[in-house]
This record gives sequence, structure tokens and C-alpha cells, in this order.
Amino acid sequence: MIATEIAGLVGSLSPSKVFLVAFAVLNWKSLPFAWTTRLVYWFIRGLYDLAHPPSNPSPPVDLQGNPTHPIFAVATTTSYCSLLETDYNFHKSNSTYYADLDASRITPMAYFYWPGREKVSAEIDAELAAQATAEGIPPPKSAPIFIALGGVYCSFKKEIKPFERYEMRSQVVAWDRKWIYVLTHFVKTGKRNKDGSSIVAAVGMSKYCVKKGRLTVPVERLLAAGGKVPAKPVAMADKGSRSSVDAPFEFTPASKAGSEWTWEQIEAQRLQGLKYCRSFMGIDDDFYGTS
Repeated sequence: MIATEIAGLVGSLSPSKVFLVAFAVLNWKSLPFAWTTRLVYWFIRGLYDLAHPPSNPSPPVDLQGNPTHPIFAVATTTSYCSLLETDYNFHKSNSTYYADLDASRITPMAYFYWPGREKVSAEIDAELAAQATAEGIPPPKSAPIFIALGGVYCSFKKEIKPFERYEMRSQVVAWDRKWIYVLTHFVKTGKRNKDGSSIVAAVGMSKYCVKKGRLTVPVERLLAAGGKVPAKPVAMADKGSRSSVDAPFEFTPASKAGSEWTWEQIEAQRLQGLKYCRSFMGIDDDFYGTS
């Protein structure tokens, strides 16, 4: 019944209109407002997944497929290369990877940022109000808390042809006091190298910071407020104590497969990822003296 009605509707259209409709359908992701629609969809889905976790979730894994803590878990989104995304070489234009990265980062960042945002915002408001009272001045207005994209780097490995499907696998790999680093692999869907490994078409590295008005919120504070990682041991808070850099945690298959990671395990993984991030994003330090 529905198929008959659709066939009748298409039959009533002129060839030029049929062409325009088909062209729009095949290139929907490049149409006006499609980018915004994709971001809203993944944002809502990310929040829904946080509020309604599955009863039997799959064990979290990283980009290499190894067991990991949920804070480092990979999140996968799928897409394809539309005709309007191609360049003069008739493959996916390098500039279009950045629009895809915007959508792919939402899920891992939602898990990282959303749970602790309200608590941190309220704490900072209270601290600023107390400081203003002590100085005898009116408390400042509450500023919004948000995440801001500070930079993106992308390395291109393989071409993606028109209408070829691919996956974007994104993972929070590290953070420091200011920045949260997200690594994304563009992987060709259903295709493998001769050794059985995934075909990576591009690699993207993004960094975010958390802002409360003009103030930068320390990432560790956000994580502590969200309760997604174990509390930092008291001994580690002592500046005179040995850090995890001095005495790194050594991973074993058993330790990575554990259902609950300790703070030391998470810290070791963070530092390992941070070394990788610096090789990508270190240009800010080299040229501008700040990251």
C-alpha cells in the first residue's frame, strides 16, 4: 500500500524534480542544517545512554580493542561520503573530516563532562560568593559552564570514495589540568588489511577545555564531581609524595580486564595517553608557549 503510494507520487513528478529529490536524499548530510541535526541527535542519544545504561553492557574497550576503564572507552558513529563532500580528486575532501569529528566527539565527551558539570558549577558559584562577601562586594552573577574546543589536528592516511561507508571511533585518551584530549580513527566499514586489521583512513586529535564563564575549570575537579573515577588517594595530594610518573603502574592483562580500576591504574593510562597527545598537539607549546 505504502509502496504503491510512493510509486504514484514519484510517477507524478517531472524528471527534473525526481533528480533533485534523489540528489538531496543521497547527499542529505551536506544539506543546510544537516550538520546541526546530526549534532543534536548524537547529543540527545549520548544523554539518553547516560540516563538509561543497558542492563548487560558490553565490556568497554579502547581503539585497539583492549579492555579499558569506561572513561577511556571508544564510542563509534557511522557515516558515508556524499557527492557534495568530494573534491577535485573525486574522494572525500580533507576539510569535511572536521565536520564529522564534531559529531563523533559528542558521545565520549558527554560521558566525561555531563555528570559533574552541575556540581562543579554550584561549587564555583559558592566559592565566588564567599570570596565576594569576604571582600565586602556583591557576589557575581552565575556564569554558564560549558566545554570549548581548543584545537583539532587531522592526519590523512587513505582516501574515502563517494558513497563509501566508514566508522568514526572516538576515545578520550588523556587529560591534563586544562585540556581533555579525544582521539578519533576514521575506519572503513567492512574492509580489512591483509593482516586482518582495520583500514584507518584518517586520524584526528581534538582537545577541549571546560569553562565557567571566563574561568577554566581543572579537569580533575570535573571528574571528581562526576564520580566517574575513583577518588585521588590522600598521599597523592601531598606535593612531597612520589607521583605516578616516578613510580608508574605496570599493566597486566588481568589488571586491564578488572571491572574496577584503581586511581593509580587510571593515572597510569592517562599519562601514557598524554605522551601520545603531546606528539600531536605540541605545536602550541613549540610556537606559542602555551597549550
